[in-house]
Amino acid sequence: MQKKEIIVHILEEMRSMCQLVEAHIDETEKVVNGSREEKNRDIVMRRAWTLLNTYYSWGGDDPSGIDCSGLMCELLQSVGIIGRKEDLTAQMLYNRFKSKKVDSPYRGCLVFWHSGTDLQRIIHVEICIDEDCAIGASGGGSRTLTKEQAIKDNAFVKIRTWRSRSRVYGFVDPFLR
Repeated sequence: MQKKEIIVHILEEMRSMCQLVEAHIDETEKVVNGSREEKNRDIVMRRAWTLLNTYYSWGGDDPSGIDCSGLMCELLQSVGIIGRKEDLTAQMLYNRFKSKKVDSPYRGCLVFWHSGTDLQRIIHVEICIDEDCAIGASGGGSRTLTKEQAIKDNAFVKIRTWRSRSRVYGFVDPFLR
């Protein structure tokens, strides 16, 4: 792809993401008068929407480049569910929250995938925006370390149905007490 084509592609993606965000603004801007857990869930979900289209970077954990577990850590740190400096892999996140496993996903649940060769090895995590879709940093891998490589790999924070990826391991709700 030429530089101009890449920019046009990115702008088109951003435009469609803005439309999705606008569709959810009413829901996510409401301050929940309920429990601390629900307020935290709302804060995390609002933060997740702001990170859409962030480039994927293996090992990254900030808006300059982020991987799947770095994204989840950033979200959970925003409300103190995990420590401010904790850097957890997808496997470590599952191990931390496996006692909060749920049968079916809903807004705020983490969805985990296994490797396929080792059914107990967790390799990917995203956060559900509802029962069908999730926000996650995907498309990259251990060689995706630069913005240029992320563009080549089509690797960024995006919304997809969690069913579009095989080998779902399970769901947890990190907001449950």
